[in-house]
Amino acid sequence: MAARQCPQCGTKIPAGWLAAFSDGLHCPGCNAYLELSLANRYLATTVGLAAGALAGWLAAPAAQDEFPGWVLPLLLSFLVFSLVSPLVTILVGDLVLKAEEAPAPAVAEAAHSHDHHS
Repeated sequence: MAARQCPQCGTKIPAGWLAAFSDGLHCPGCNAYLELSLANRYLATTVGLAAGALAGWLAAPAAQDEFPGWVLPLLLSFLVFSLVSPLVTILVGDLVLKAEEAPAPAVAEAAHSHDHHS
């Protein structure tokens, strides 16, 4: 299946949706509940962390003369990770059908199960 396509009906998913709703989204064609594959999540995170670490490492010598020398490398690392990770997610965009999760027990049921003795 091509990147950013529903595995069930083949509908193209907008690129921005993948970055915004990577945990789960509904296909506009067949309304199937989709999520990014685990491999795509690991790839985007790994590439983002590597790019952030490289940016921080490259910025470290320039920041030694500044008073808080750790701020610039940390800030650049965060910004680079925040840009690279979603871009990799959008480019690779391998979608899979999301498994149905068991519904959480209702809070009201849990509250009524306790004994309230006065």
